[in-house]
This record gives sequence, C-alpha cells and structure tokens, in this order.
Amino acid sequence: LVKEENNTEENGMSDMEQKTLANNTINK
Repeated sequence: LVKEENNTEENGMSDMEQKTLANNTINK
C-alpha cells in the first residue's frame, strides 16, 4: 500500500482520486 500511495503521489493524483480508485477496486 505504501508503494501504491507513493506512485499515486508521483502521478499527481488527488486524495479524492485515490479514494475513487480504492472504491473501484473494492467493488470489483
């Protein structure tokens, strides 16, 4: 999870976008 968070920060994703991706992953 730490590496994923670091990657999202490098990609310039906002907290909301990170939460959206997390929700999409859980829903799948």
